[in-house]
Amino acid sequence: MSKSNSLKNDVFINLIQNLKDQQLNSLKSIASQILKQIKYIEDIETAKRQLANGNGLHLYEILEQIEKDLISVALMKAGGNQTKAARLLKLNTTTLNEKIKRLKIDYR
Repeated sequence: MSKSNSLKNDVFINLIQNLKDQQLNSLKSIASQILKQIKYIEDIETAKRQLANGNGLHLYEILEQIEKDLISVALMKAGGNQTKAARLLKLNTTTLNEKIKRLKIDYR
């Protein structure tokens, strides 16, 4: 095999590996969001049971968590672009940015 063909093979192998890594990272991100949504559903069900049993709950904490989860999902769908995420949430970009800071959402 010539050096030229060997170099092309190496470049091709590196390209395939990079694509695999990108796909794996995308799948990890999707899996993480699915797990967050499952936890969200479980938390809502727990809150419903607490109310049904006559126990109190912290409404503001629950609403804050819902807000944080929805913003995280929008940011994921928007590829981390705050302007696109704000459009999805029908918010001003500055409002979304303030919420990201206040809720300490790490999306990068």
